[in-house]
Amino acid sequence: MKRAIFLLCAFLAAGLAAMPAIAGDEDHDPVSSSRRSDARRGEATVQILRSVAVTKTANLNFGALFASARASTVRVRTNGARVCGPGLNCLGTASAGAFAIAGIPGESVSVSIDDPTVTLSDGASHAMPVTLSVSARHLTLAGGNATVRIGGLLKVAANQPAGVYSGQYSISVHYQ
Repeated sequence: MKRAIFLLCAFLAAGLAAMPAIAGDEDHDPVSSSRRSDARRGEATVQILRSVAVTKTANLNFGALFASARASTVRVRTNGARVCGPGLNCLGTASAGAFAIAGIPGESVSVSIDDPTVTLSDGASHAMPVTLSVSARHLTLAGGNATVRIGGLLKVAANQPAGVYSGQYSISVHYQ
């Protein structure tokens, strides 16, 4: 009797072990599954960089002048030096425009004047054109900072009417 129970148990154990193979279900067989695939983990990363920031620190100022019967020009260089054309009497202090640029230390930026020609107006019907210039078109942000200066050439008409003339311009700064 013991022998019959032993044979029955052995027969059942062998039958259960063979069931996945008989049913054709190899996906549940841990031995054959581990041989067909492998899994590893990956990693995704991103670095958010500091945007470039531009702050105006000085306006372009041609100073004060007396116009004459002769058309002429006044130039303010990017270093702030003023050159007064013939027939004009320039007074007061002139200065270049200036912008502070802050960004990623050691990165390079390009600088451009959005429209290099601006019109100064007295708010009435009188105007003067200015052609702008920039001190540097490409800068490296040493320590994360740099300064760019704006100069300009102002065309003054003969007998230009007295008044306070102003206009606006903008610059763009982009990482290279």
